[in-house]
Amino acid sequence: MQPTLLEQLAAWLDNRVYDVGVLLYQQIHGDGFMLSMLKGGADDYNRKKLTDALQTHHDQLSAAETALVESYPESLTGDLERGKILMDERTALKERMRYMADQGITKGEDLKRLAYRVLTIRDDLGTIYGRKEFFRQHGYMPDAPAVDPAITEAALMKRLLSVRTYISKETRRLAQLTADDPKRPKYEQKLRAFTSEAEQLKQQLATLTNNPYDNVTILD
Repeated sequence: MQPTLLEQLAAWLDNRVYDVGVLLYQQIHGDGFMLSMLKGGADDYNRKKLTDALQTHHDQLSAAETALVESYPESLTGDLERGKILMDERTALKERMRYMADQGITKGEDLKRLAYRVLTIRDDLGTIYGRKEFFRQHGYMPDAPAVDPAITEAALMKRLLSVRTYISKETRRLAQLTADDPKRPKYEQKLRAFTSEAEQLKQQLATLTNNPYDNVTILD
């Protein structure tokens, strides 16, 4: 996944490669006199100006991120805490499955049960973090969608699988682009749209099957 601008700035401040910093500055501020000056060479003055500019922008983004996280509704905060537990459980299950494989166990009901649980956790985490991204993009939690009684569970699942394929495709495409590629905004917008649709489809499925996304059973 492409690192966020905040993550890129934090990484640069930890390892201040001048030319990389100039590219970050250009990504943030665009062309202008200051950029021309910075491209003139890495003398002490330019290094200080570059560091000050990127540190300031990092601090602004960091403050905005902190404020956003603090604005998460209680329901989302609870979901994210449960997400951490689910990730730990998934790790433990995968370790158990690897141990079974090392013992020559490649099939059987126990292995199928573990594999199914791992897939269930994947879907639960997708829903949790989909809700997180929805809130970050829109500033509110998605309402429980009304379900058209004419729509079948199979039809919703078929569309969800297609949307997941589109999400994977756009994610791979973005990973191949540089941070300042002019095509990034277009593909990022498509990815956000597909991610939002996937979240809505998951909630419709949960409503249709009367199986809410947060009805999670932790394996002992």
